Amino acid sequence: MEKKVMTLRLRLPIVLTVEPPMWSSKRFVSALSTVGLFITLFLPADAFASAADDVAARLDAGPRRSLEQLRQIVPEIKSMPLQKDDVEDQLGLITIHGAAEASDLYITFSLDQWTGKIHFYQRAYSKEPNKQGKSQPMSRREIREKCVAYATSLLGGDWAQYRGDGPLMFRQVDDAASYTLNLPRDLNGGGMIDDGCVVSVDEQGTLISFFRPKETPRDPGDYYPSTVNWIAKDQAVARLRRESPMRLMYVERLPVTVDEQGNTISSRPALIYAPTRIDPIDGETGLFTYDPFLDRWGVFPKWFATPMHVGYWTTIMPPAETLVQVKGGGAPSVVANLDESAAWISQYMGVDMTGKSLDKDRSRWFMYASVEERREERYSSWSVENIINIRISKDTGRITYFSYKENGYQRQEPEADIGPEAAQATAIAFIQQFLPPGDHAMLIKAHPVANQMPEPDDIPEWVNRRDMTGWIQSDPPSYVFQFIRLYQGIPVKEQYFQVSLDGRDGRITRFEMPKSMSIDTALPDSDQAIAPEKAMDVLLADVPFSRTYYYPVYRNIFTKYTYRPVYRLSSVGMDTFWEGPLYVDAFTGNLVSFPKVLKDGK
Repeated sequence: MEKKVMTLRLRLPIVLTVEPPMWSSKRFVSALSTVGLFITLFLPADAFASAADDVAARLDAGPRRSLEQLRQIVPEIKSMPLQKDDVEDQLGLITIHGAAEASDLYITFSLDQWTGKIHFYQRAYSKEPNKQGKSQPMSRREIREKCVAYATSLLGGDWAQYRGDGPLMFRQVDDAASYTLNLPRDLNGGGMIDDGCVVSVDEQGTLISFFRPKETPRDPGDYYPSTVNWIAKDQAVARLRRESPMRLMYVERLPVTVDEQGNTISSRPALIYAPTRIDPIDGETGLFTYDPFLDRWGVFPKWFATPMHVGYWTTIMPPAETLVQVKGGGAPSVVANLDESAAWISQYMGVDMTGKSLDKDRSRWFMYASVEERREERYSSWSVENIINIRISKDTGRITYFSYKENGYQRQEPEADIGPEAAQATAIAFIQQFLPPGDHAMLIKAHPVANQMPEPDDIPEWVNRRDMTGWIQSDPPSYVFQFIRLYQGIPVKEQYFQVSLDGRDGRITRFEMPKSMSIDTALPDSDQAIAPEKAMDVLLADVPFSRTYYYPVYRNIFTKYTYRPVYRLSSVGMDTFWEGPLYVDAFTGNLVSFPKVLKDGK
């Protein structure tokens, strides 16, 4: 009998899935999928010669029941030759591979070798699947319902331990689109943000992948406080509507297509609505909180978030916005080389750069950088007196960031204080010198003095106070100001500025500026924009406002408990380069689409 061997195609498998969330073991998922696809693609055909029933016969009762369950959920498995991986798994998992060579379909799944629980499933193709005859794409709501239905079947009796109101992410790579629903594990009626399962489907609702971690016994104790005192969801929604209304904002370059690293290939001008605050609402006090990690990828408008280095878990309303009119001075902030950069720092920042060099930053900062930050070169200068950091836009050559830290600072009591009025005047004078000549309307937010010990009664009871004094005294008091330029009375997302000053003498210790000072005049008029209340209705209809546990921070001091119960929009804070969507198109009234990913960058 002639031995048939499966032909290896010279294309990588197409895996329609999104990265698992931060709580999952990425190494575990990556290893399973890589090994599984390797075995499936490279083994000779006679390795799959035994019928699927032969594999089932060699399984214990639990795994056998799960295999039958998968056959019902994924009908292709019924006629697919299967191969059991004989490699012993340290996690106690059985991995099975299947291949339908005629359709170029490959499936890998893993079962607990004792209980049979399904822990991993992945569907992949070695070439682009045929889209002819496919049904119309489902709506986001239908996709969520489909993902929950799959999770209910795959988890079986364990479904009661999970919640279906987690973030739903969309990702399109070339013409292949997929959705991923993250389902947090439930504890006392609240979702555990660092623990859960993941379901991915394509636009037609076909199951692409599933993952759940091995169970880890948890003792709630102080780590997950009781939810007995949680406020009702209606109360939290009412506060969200009242204190975080939808705000109009221009986006000069809303991404339409991006490459696999998230860099924008094509974009369009847009007018969007976004909630004023994306921070969670404390489930017990009903007050807005502040999370410095939510906007780490830089997608959400910074104007709507508190600067990270202010670091409040706030129990007060955010700072009021003040409209100011300023005259631009047209001073240069574009540099051609490092010598010009050093001269610019000396002239405009008042730092003597004699004998100092700016060296390229070779740290691993890019692992945590936003897409825009990856379009910048980073340099630093270290000396006995101070540490200086700058960023220069690769696109425009403009200095977009500067920070200055004094070495050997020792807090003096009482500290000198220039006062809020003088600090704000200094910040405005600094910003306006770099704006183009002419009149400019800007909004300004003045934040409370950072690095200043608050009154004892203002410190929440869950803060580890003994850790607070050391951190507060590590830097001098500072004033922090946010600015954003207006176009036709509406903020422009890309025209964001931030300035920090030393509270003792008014020295600029940190700033952020946009990579371009010009505003795209092709921005659409706002005459036909929908009402903000309707935009909020759209947002809450498609983005669940869910009960969950969250990790609180107060002035960069962590809590003595691990988590706090909160309500949060379940579309933010996930581990992907494009968070959201939390934008609503001001004209169509639809959630703004995620950008399309082009693998070849074209």
